[in-house]
Amino acid sequence: MDRTNEELCLLIQSGDQQAKQELCNKNKRLIEKVASKYVGMYGNDLDAEDLVQVGYLGLLTAAEKYDAGNDAKFSTYAVHWIKREIKREIRECGFTIRLPDHVLAKIEKCTKLDTSFQQQGLERSERVQAIADTLDMAVEEVKKYLSMRKQY
Repeated sequence: MDRTNEELCLLIQSGDQQAKQELCNKNKRLIEKVASKYVGMYGNDLDAEDLVQVGYLGLLTAAEKYDAGNDAKFSTYAVHWIKREIKREIRECGFTIRLPDHVLAKIEKCTKLDTSFQQQGLERSERVQAIADTLDMAVEEVKKYLSMRKQY
């Protein structure tokens, strides 16, 4: 019998261990697809298999928290949790020198804003000032995070 992801989530929430195995088998390609995007991202040292394993943890977390009454499909909901776990693993174990989470988060925010402002056609100095204004940070601090992104 081929059960839907939503049915499997209900079984998992009631304690069915076999449903966890079935859900993992059913969503293997989804996890591999999401994990493949993070291999080498930010210069991390983790290989694809490590990221896939962590993706399964995210999938199971999603299954335990999923509310079938929501309008979102399970796979859409699960992608959020899979990405969250993979990013967390990269922050925790992906680098030879570990940076605190808040530093990596600021690097990521600065990078996203820099890309956005670059697409708008702003010059580098204008982008740095715009990022500083947006994030309520000093210009020197923004420059520090933007220079760190090349290393991490």
